[in-house]
Amino acid sequence: MSKEQTIHLTGRPAVRIQEDDWPVIARAIWHDAETPALSTDRAWVRVRRHVDGSTIVYGLRAEGSFEQKVGFLIDFEDAELEDVTEAIQKTCSLVGIDPQLVFDDMPPEPL
Repeated sequence: MSKEQTIHLTGRPAVRIQEDDWPVIARAIWHDAETPALSTDRAWVRVRRHVDGSTIVYGLRAEGSFEQKVGFLIDFEDAELEDVTEAIQKTCSLVGIDPQLVFDDMPPEPL
């Protein structure tokens, strides 16, 4: 049975997904210590893609007890590479991660 996960989105209600239906296709992680467990400042971004082409880009910035969650859903009907690229750039900007780290982790796009 697939694990459920709630993902917080920016400017709209959270969504609940089945993780098996939305595999992670790219991720980036940053923290200010040798290991995430020792860090007081950390951030991450994940990109998930559904089989229908819908994409969720979401992330977290945590500094001490403060947490900022951001996320964007690009529906399959509207999913263009530019929309996903913009969502990655916006999410990374909001959580403080270099977007190139996410792009480097993504599977190549066919030409």
